[in-house]
Amino acid sequence: MKRQILFFCMVLGMFFVSAAHNLAAYNEVSTDSNSRDIPLKGEYEDQSFRKGDFISVKKQSDFILTRFQRHVRVIQVTITNEWGEQVFDEIVNAAVQPFLAISLMELPEGNYEIRFSNERIELSGEFEI
Repeated sequence: MKRQILFFCMVLGMFFVSAAHNLAAYNEVSTDSNSRDIPLKGEYEDQSFRKGDFISVKKQSDFILTRFQRHVRVIQVTITNEWGEQVFDEIVNAAVQPFLAISLMELPEGNYEIRFSNERIELSGEFEI
């Protein structure tokens, strides 16, 4: 039983550290004055909310900064280049990880699309590096 409790505490600690790290990265980079919102288009099931109420996205320097509302739940985040090749793919639980900072430093210049999808939401936006 003690091992199970220890294991649970370690797993919980990893989630906390991950969320704290992403929040710190979001706050550090979001203070930069060189930021641009990425408008999102698409479908979402609950019409009582605006798209920005679910997810806010901005490109800032070499990062994409994303803030999720808890009611987004688990969502898949993908980035594709102008040739349709997937260059980023991650599944995020917004209740545990409300912020996501995506580094763009490894990507070449060009046009990209970021997409957010789950059973209730299908949103996308375009940006340029």
